[in-house]
Amino acid sequence: MARCIGLTGGIASGKSQVRKLFEEKSFKTLSADEVVHSLMKKGQKAYDEILQKFGVDILDKNQEIDRKALGELVFKDKKLLRCLEEILHPEVKKTFDNWQKQNAGEDWIVYEIPLLFEKNREEDFDLIYCVSVSSERQIERIMKRDSISLEQAKARVKNQIPQEQKMAKSDIVLKNDFDDLDELKKAFLKTLDLINAPKNNQS
Repeated sequence: MARCIGLTGGIASGKSQVRKLFEEKSFKTLSADEVVHSLMKKGQKAYDEILQKFGVDILDKNQEIDRKALGELVFKDKKLLRCLEEILHPEVKKTFDNWQKQNAGEDWIVYEIPLLFEKNREEDFDLIYCVSVSSERQIERIMKRDSISLEQAKARVKNQIPQEQKMAKSDIVLKNDFDDLDELKKAFLKTLDLINAPKNNQS
């Protein structure tokens, strides 16, 4: 069985960028967020279940789920968030298990999972790789990426475990305050040497 890296970190830390850097180095990767997006497409089982719980107001003009509209609902109401998670997480876990089996012959595989610690998934991984970012840069990125207010950005950060706790629980930490992709690549390449020494926490 391939050893699995859990790639995690705070919102807007640059996890997806780092996952792409792993791919450039021929690692097989999977994104939990991308799995969720595919599960929410029209025609999928989760699509019907979400509509039953949240109603048709969350649909866009193409009758697809408007993830931004749905996100605004669940970020304001933890009960609604739990309801959505109860629909999606079993299907996401099933997809992860199948992907892991399909890549059993690899040395290392990489699973990008933002809520690794929030969902107590530490035991599912052989190594935990955390991407961190300064609080100021994090808020700036969220506001720019999602076109939301300062208050909304802060609320999304509060929905996750503090970055400091994630960093302390991780085997490797990559600090990503970079604006330049080449600088991020340089820092990423240095962490690759630590992959086979999972208990050495690197900042």
